[in-house]
Amino acid sequence: MPKQKRVYIEKVAREPYRSLVDLTKHVRQLSEEVGIGRDLIELMMVRASQLNGCATCLTTHFPAALKAGVPQYKLDVITTWRSVDIFTDAERAALAYAEAVSQLDPQSTALDEAYSDLEDNFTTEQIAAIGWNLIAINAFNRVSILSNHPVLTRNYE
Repeated sequence: MPKQKRVYIEKVAREPYRSLVDLTKHVRQLSEEVGIGRDLIELMMVRASQLNGCATCLTTHFPAALKAGVPQYKLDVITTWRSVDIFTDAERAALAYAEAVSQLDPQSTALDEAYSDLEDNFTTEQIAAIGWNLIAINAFNRVSILSNHPVLTRNYE
């Protein structure tokens, strides 16, 4: 079934979208300043985009993860990261937090549990950067989903 055509909200209301892009630039700079690697950020972006069902964002962040140095084998099994032992403790903490933030459930303890693991692996400043990265990707996922953006096709090599 073909996708329904929808208004691209970022094209109709450009200023909020520009602000979101600017937020992302600031968050990237913050991440660099506090020592959060691009590889970890992209792992979180991929996982959040999977959970949110944002194919457009996956077609952006999957190749970005490869470019940032995330091994293909980690991306291949990221949906089952809890059951394999190839992710570091820091990656596991960040992925758990990405899942909890992307699937907020006020009745669940997942966010508190994930945050506790973050504290064991990251500084306060790094936790703030991780949080802002997740806020940004979840916002971009929603822009793409609401606008029904197409899947981007590109060469992954």
